[in-house]
Amino acid sequence: SYAINKRISIAGNYRHGRGNFNPTTILDNRINIDLRIDKRKKWLFHIKRTSFYTRLRGQLESATVKNKLQYENLTFRTKFGAKYNIKGMPLNPIVSIEFFTRLNKMYYNFGEDPQSVSEMDKFRLKTGINWDINKHHNINLSYLIQKDFFEASVANILAFSYKFKLRFDSKN
Repeated sequence: SYAINKRISIAGNYRHGRGNFNPTTILDNRINIDLRIDKRKKWLFHIKRTSFYTRLRGQLESATVKNKLQYENLTFRTKFGAKYNIKGMPLNPIVSIEFFTRLNKMYYNFGEDPQSVSEMDKFRLKTGINWDINKHHNINLSYLIQKDFFEASVANILAFSYKFKLRFDSKN
């Protein structure tokens, strides 16, 4: 991530891998661009040692089966979260909720015209522990519940992440 100022940062990433549907034939590509806004002082309300944040993510995803495009997906993700700083402890509890809105999902049925779908289709609830090792390194262990609005199934996700912040010095 790159900090624009003390409260706003941007980040991006690319992910390439084999999809969940059929690991032998589906290749999955995803590009993300994130804008994160942190609010530590009085906002709608104030709780001591609590930091609130909003993350806006634009995500472009595609999958291919045997070199033929299966689908393209443009998703807008909105995440609201909070982190509580326990005095004297390096570990901090976190909670968040995230909404997924598909702006354009194109399904390709081989030989047919693509079909487009636009909808808010799922949300995630997250709770976990965050460890800020120092100003540039962070480890997170979380449990997430993901619910699709149009399906009865619920996904339980255990997540581990390591993040680092890039620092650019203007001094030579």
